[in-house]
Amino acid sequence: GLLEISGVTGLYPPFYHSVVAAFYYAFGVASESAQLANLPATAILVGTTYAIGRSVLPPDRAALASAITGFYPMLLWLSRESTIDYWLAAMVTLAMWLLIESDGFRKRSIGLLFGVVCGLGMLTKPTFALFLALPALWCARTRWKEAMPAGVIALIIASYWYLPNYDAL
Repeated sequence: GLLEISGVTGLYPPFYHSVVAAFYYAFGVASESAQLANLPATAILVGTTYAIGRSVLPPDRAALASAITGFYPMLLWLSRESTIDYWLAAMVTLAMWLLIESDGFRKRSIGLLFGVVCGLGMLTKPTFALFLALPALWCARTRWKEAMPAGVIALIIASYWYLPNYDAL
């Protein structure tokens, strides 16, 4: 089945579609099941926004930033619909938090986890790279050797869909 997924999601990579399919499997094929698939994304988005805020703000202000993110009109609307962009926002904030936590790729295990999340982010939507490429390159600018494994992991994971669908892109 994993070999077939890469060819059935059309012009979009399979991660978001797979999450929705898992919720369909668990709760039945209904629009409400697809909307429930946004619950993990909401937890990721709000939680990582708080974590990013804690890296530069006191706890009360980080909590406020997280709450504002959760109730920002566009994101609030997207959270009630079954759209790929809500998961994209969640994956971007998760990757950004891991990039910050990696301390410029000094923390190897966090850096490798960043690579995994970047691979999954690219399997969410191709525009993921637009949000993370420059910050990742900035953090890696003096530690290329430490950052390279994260990049390789991201490329290997993303290649699952991008290599078979290269012609369609």
